Amino acid sequence: MKPARHGAAVPCTFQCLPWERIVTSSISANHRFYHRMQRSVAVIVFACLAWLFLGASPAMATITSCSNPMPGGFTFALPSGTFSVPRNMGPNTLVVPWSDWFVGGTSVWSCTGLGAPNGEYNGAAVWMQSLVPTGQTYTAGGISYTVFGTNVAGIGMVVGQSAYTPSGWQSDLTGKPYGYLVVTTPSPGGGWGNTGNWGPLSFGFRVRVAFVTTGTVQAGTVSFPGQVGSVGMVDYVSGTYPVTPTHGPMNIAPIGFVGGPTFAVVACQTPDVRVPLGQWPQTTFTGIGSTSGAKPVNISLNSCPAGLNSITYRVDPVTTVVNATQSVVALDASSSATGVGVQLLDSSGTQPVPLQTWITFTGYNAAMGGDYTIPLQARYYETAAAVSPGVANTAMTFTMQYQ
Repeated sequence: MKPARHGAAVPCTFQCLPWERIVTSSISANHRFYHRMQRSVAVIVFACLAWLFLGASPAMATITSCSNPMPGGFTFALPSGTFSVPRNMGPNTLVVPWSDWFVGGTSVWSCTGLGAPNGEYNGAAVWMQSLVPTGQTYTAGGISYTVFGTNVAGIGMVVGQSAYTPSGWQSDLTGKPYGYLVVTTPSPGGGWGNTGNWGPLSFGFRVRVAFVTTGTVQAGTVSFPGQVGSVGMVDYVSGTYPVTPTHGPMNIAPIGFVGGPTFAVVACQTPDVRVPLGQWPQTTFTGIGSTSGAKPVNISLNSCPAGLNSITYRVDPVTTVVNATQSVVALDASSSATGVGVQLLDSSGTQPVPLQTWITFTGYNAAMGGDYTIPLQARYYETAAAVSPGVANTAMTFTMQYQ
């Protein structure tokens, strides 16, 4: 090896020489060169140590090394079939029960621990980066799951996950029947902790889904084209879920869903009802509160689906309420008669039917569905001291609500 000239760059090969060779070469030189060489040695040794220190950092940053996922991607079939949803069902109602577990596998990754510190855990993390949260949550098994929007208005999807570790399925071990929370960023489905060096050991994951209402439901079929989420291995410190990994995700695989449930909006058919109240002589009305004879008002509920929890209805005047206690409404603009209104009564013709109030229809049979009738009655009711003859018409709106 030739000594370096004054001011010349020291070759890279010189940085890797043992300390003893560097010192020996320095001593064999003359005094002046010795001082120059001493300075060179100091720089070379410092650079070599820095290179060794920096080179060690990447290995220290990762405490788990895993194989690539097998298989390289996952596609799960969503629940299929048609599900009937009442038109007025409120939000956060479960309309498709939790699916069985979609098992990605118990040996998706083979992992080795590289000097893991105490308190670190290892496990698979699932996240749904392509789905959009609705802002609402659905609580099941003590966990508030994020509700993701779907392509069907009023329908959302929740996702649970569980990591498989050397100790088994984490959701089973921790008593989470629907799995750990899944959000749009990586968060583990539980994990396994061990210190020092270990492995290789097998890790895996599984997911399950359910569908809930998010608002007024429209008919349609759920579909998620392309990749919706991902899964990868993470290292993390136990904490409140969702947990942010300390390392990872690594060795990532895509997740997609195929198929999906179809939703049909169900309701009873309610045709319009025209009620002739008859012609009555002016002498029928003898003072405020006097009435004509009552006529039947039969409201038909046709083709009601089975399986509804309840049916409620209400009657609202198109005009104005003249007497709320007696359920009397004013005549409409097409009328020429004065001093009377129309009163709505129950089937017996003795009790006023509350207006603008939800009433439960007790005749519905959830096991059978079918056709029903709500029998009511109506009559003219004197509202003023003087009654003048003429046409006497009014209208009311009948509204159904299904749960």
